[in-house]
Amino acid sequence: MFLLSKMLKILFSPFHLTLFCLVLGAILRKLRFVKASRVALVLGFTGLILSGITPLGYNLMSWLENRVQAPQEMPQQVAGIIVLGGAIEPGISANRVGKGDDIAINSSAERLFAFMALEREYRESTIIYAGGSGSVSNQRDKESDYAKQLLERLGFPLKNVIFERESRNTIENVNNIKEIINGSQRKGAWMLVTSAYHMPRALSIFRDNGLEVVPYPVDYQTHGDYRWLPRPELLDNVYKLDVAFKEIAGLWVYKLSRNF
Repeated sequence: MFLLSKMLKILFSPFHLTLFCLVLGAILRKLRFVKASRVALVLGFTGLILSGITPLGYNLMSWLENRVQAPQEMPQQVAGIIVLGGAIEPGISANRVGKGDDIAINSSAERLFAFMALEREYRESTIIYAGGSGSVSNQRDKESDYAKQLLERLGFPLKNVIFERESRNTIENVNNIKEIINGSQRKGAWMLVTSAYHMPRALSIFRDNGLEVVPYPVDYQTHGDYRWLPRPELLDNVYKLDVAFKEIAGLWVYKLSRNF
């Protein structure tokens, strides 16, 4: 399932499909397949306009982020806090730390900051940091290992933190976290911290596996509105569409896989 999900992510990325159609159209034109070339080029340029100029990616991302809201009133007590990895680049960190550089964090770093802030609210709660390696080629460098190093350097108390370092995707996150929770003595609600656009898929997988969690979405990428005019931010538009498509397609594939 892990390899299949990676392959589908590459094959059905809107950006990759757009490039494929443009390249295929150019090749077919060279080979004098004029009609087929025209179809491929039209599809490619349509994809380029939809992904790069229109606010489609922004609106899909906004829709994902608006689906799950944080609780209006925070619970007085929680059994624990679950933070899903994705804030640290383990492969880059492995190379950089060895050269004396800092651990590489990315644009999802708010996941780290959020659970550090929540720990101050719930001092006695257990914290599970779930993050292995999502790389197909590198399963040696684990995100949780670098998260532990970073938290130690920041002086964060680690006595209640469990680092889950074997999961490669969200489904494996849930399976491994479920084992940890079932083996613990903690009773009550668990709070789930992840990026807002990822929360609908993550929450669905947790609940389907019998884990009722309180969502705490962070790392918002949009204002929460919907836009209709063209956006000049070409790269940002492409990025948002790819991320949103991955989340929506990932949820569909997960739901379908449960029926087989």
